[in-house]
Amino acid sequence: MGLRNRVYFACIAALLLPGCLALRTPSERAFPRAAFRDDDGAQALAALAKRAAEATRSAETNVPSDLASRRAEKNASTSVQAVFRDRDGRTLVGLPLAGRRWARDLVTEPPLALAGQFLVVADGNGTLTVLDTMTGNIRGRRAIGPRELVGAGADGKHLAVVLHDRGRAHLGALYTLLVLNRNEEPELEIESALPLGGPAVYAEHVFVPTEFGVAILSIASARTVAMLAYPADVAATSSRDAAVGVATVYGATVLVTAPEFLLRIDPQTLQTASRRVPGGGSIGLDTFVAEGGTALSCTKSGAVIARSVDGSLELARSGIDASSCVIAAPPTFRMPTLPPSLQRR
Repeated sequence: MGLRNRVYFACIAALLLPGCLALRTPSERAFPRAAFRDDDGAQALAALAKRAAEATRSAETNVPSDLASRRAEKNASTSVQAVFRDRDGRTLVGLPLAGRRWARDLVTEPPLALAGQFLVVADGNGTLTVLDTMTGNIRGRRAIGPRELVGAGADGKHLAVVLHDRGRAHLGALYTLLVLNRNEEPELEIESALPLGGPAVYAEHVFVPTEFGVAILSIASARTVAMLAYPADVAATSSRDAAVGVATVYGATVLVTAPEFLLRIDPQTLQTASRRVPGGGSIGLDTFVAEGGTALSCTKSGAVIARSVDGSLELARSGIDASSCVIAAPPTFRMPTLPPSLQRR
């Protein structure tokens, strides 16, 4: 391991003490309170987002249409990923419906964060663990000190995590955004006194929910491209805690979910669309809503439920009483064909 890598890992292990401060970016510039847009940065993001969307469409169109149709029908229910945490916080159960159910004894604290094909969890004792969602195998561990995991996002090139340190309130830095590359080297680190939500990574940018909107940062330049303010009705009626959501990439869009609202962002135009979700948190421990309207929920009884206008269907069961869970599926997920007895219940 070269000197450069040793310095990087020493900085992380020491929680980025003063000797590593060169990696930091002032939070007041990264997370402004008012709406903001840098035209040059927005154009660069639009070009990268267009390229990413075209690559996704190209991969889809290279599959023969009849084969793609059969795959879509066959995999309607097997494209779901769900991971449950038991009530004691000592066991994780994964339900990748395209693979085998897995269980792993691992002490964790909420939340569970899906980042692409990985699950990111913290144990409450200073260790962050990354697991493969398909197998439950541990892919890596990292010391984070006395900090809690807020959320994580990944795009195959970068892993972004937001951490919360309750013990540093007197220093005015409660939250940290940390972005690592494939070599586990930190490319971006920003501390913030303002609450940050779970990040998403798309087109070489990080989307970070805050109290006031969604900040979009370029990983390459460490500059804020835009601050997209929440719509007036959301900002006026959401509570302080509920306004900080979790960002996730679905197809070529970024979706920010919170207990009281959903916000969809088009990375190419930076246009947004939102809708209120009154009482959304009561549906289940976690809920995913596909573009077609099918809702997927994981419940306290450890089940994965699909709901549509035609009825509901249990897709899988973990076999444990759950205290928390996380669930995701492709945005094009469709409700599996329901048996007649379950239709229009």
